[in-house]
Amino acid sequence: TRAVALAAPIMAEQHLAEKILVAVSEAESALDSLTLAERFGEEHQKVVGAIKSLQTTGEVIQAELESRRTMTLTAEGQEMVEKGSHE
Repeated sequence: TRAVALAAPIMAEQHLAEKILVAVSEAESALDSLTLAERFGEEHQKVVGAIKSLQTTGEVIQAELESRRTMTLTAEGQEMVEKGSHE
């Protein structure tokens, strides 16, 4: 049973890599890993890992590292927007 338990994550990663290849081949423009993670309902790090795995297999996929910062309001921030600053 241990071999089966270890094989399942590997198969899941291969399936994710295949989904990435299909998505990229069907895309009209470049895709980013965050978009793919949302589309597939996967954790972002899993998608990044699958992309890195694809990169190690040769000239299968081209990926560039891009840094992005996103911001969302906290509950307190939303309250400040609605009611104004409490100071």
